[in-house]
Amino acid sequence: MAATAKKQEELEPVLVRASARFVRISPRKARLIADQVRGQHIDDARSLLQFSPRSAADEIAKVIESAAANAEANHDLIGDEMVVHEIRKLAESTTRSAEQITELIEGVEEESRRVVEAMQASVDTV
Repeated sequence: MAATAKKQEELEPVLVRASARFVRISPRKARLIADQVRGQHIDDARSLLQFSPRSAADEIAKVIESAAANAEANHDLIGDEMVVHEIRKLAESTTRSAEQITELIEGVEEESRRVVEAMQASVDTV
């Protein structure tokens, strides 16, 4: 997740990053919440996540809080001035994993098809 915040003396936005790894939530469920908070001011995102009944809201809220803490500690920014800019890594990694699983399944199907043909050929010769 990335968030943008502005220093008081600067006009150029600063990109602050935070990430969550090994979260056991389906990408679709996480994406539903991520789409709701993307582009929101951090206070609005916090309010929305606090009252959301979805389990992904808790994990995304933790990442947003981490980004706010990173902004304050590492960049001397005001964490409450942030806007949620992008949430993307979870969807990208799960899409890649789904593609790999699809390739594995296709390989198993092809191998199974060859075994069945070989068995049919041996039955025909007997």
